[in-house]
Amino acid sequence: EVATITVAGTVADALEMAEISCRPVDKINYELTALLEKDMTIEIQRAFSVDVTADGETQTVDFLEGTVSDILNELGITLDDDDEVSPAINAEIKPGDAIKVFRVSYEERTATETIKFKTVTKESSNLYKGTTKVEQEGKNGEKTVIYNDKIVDGKVEKSTVISEEIITKAVNKVVLKGTKIKVLSTSGPISTLAL
Repeated sequence: EVATITVAGTVADALEMAEISCRPVDKINYELTALLEKDMTIEIQRAFSVDVTADGETQTVDFLEGTVSDILNELGITLDDDDEVSPAINAEIKPGDAIKVFRVSYEERTATETIKFKTVTKESSNLYKGTTKVEQEGKNGEKTVIYNDKIVDGKVEKSTVISEEIITKAVNKVVLKGTKIKVLSTSGPISTLAL
């Protein structure tokens, strides 16, 4: 937006005559009380709005220039060592950017889990083809697992296994599958010949 005017007085007078208003957050290259000079160019850098979401609240702040860190400092939002922010803490803020702060913590938890048994099939020449027999029933085992949970804003986002200890091993279910072929026998002659 460019306005060319002829006026005497101060920078504030020139802005008023050009009908240009400035907010306290906008940046002007001269003090408002500075006296005008011939061929003087007054530049205004407009602040823009940035939404900042942290701790379940969204605040809108007018911002001129700087980084994510600058805005967080301005709003009094502090970060712990594990907390995350998007965009990155040192990123320069541009119009249209929105900042999100994620409160992150880590917790260890121990869980007892079931180890599912597997079913193993073995061929058996003692059983006829097409038949099966359970030789051994399966039994689930049990293990203790220690997890490290990453908690973001009160919700578990990721769980990493730290260690596992088997309490009881699973016992596989064994199924026998028949391979024996049935032989058909007849009591009478197969064919009769006429003499």
